[in-house]
Amino acid sequence: MARLRELSDDEQRGLFETERSLLSTFDAKIQLGYVLNLFSSPTCADLRAVKKVRNLFAHRLEIQRFDHPEIVAVTNKLIHPKWQAAQLKKPEIEEHRVRYERTVAHLGARFNFIADCIVERPGPEKASYSYDAWARPTSQELG
Repeated sequence: MARLRELSDDEQRGLFETERSLLSTFDAKIQLGYVLNLFSSPTCADLRAVKKVRNLFAHRLEIQRFDHPEIVAVTNKLIHPKWQAAQLKKPEIEEHRVRYERTVAHLGARFNFIADCIVERPGPEKASYSYDAWARPTSQELG
């Protein structure tokens, strides 16, 4: 991250916020995060699944519930519920809405944690965590 240039507000808007911006789409942000090694393949897969569910609900008016077969197919592939079940030594959650919601909550908490570890923020001393150990479950943990 040290190699990244400090951007002005206008440069940031041009990169992220205009219609044709390089990083205006969720998919572009997922790809960049993965390429910068901010998260692992399993996290990338879950982010893409979250994007797919969002797009199905947003663009297919007939899809209105999490028990729709196309939503079920995506939420069944989420990796976080498998990892969570292994960590808690409990059965995997079967309800598709809950699988999705817990995955999104986990990803949000994870990225907030990573940001706290790698971004200098005003206030108390920067946390001295190893985000790698926490952010990258092993293949054994994934089942």
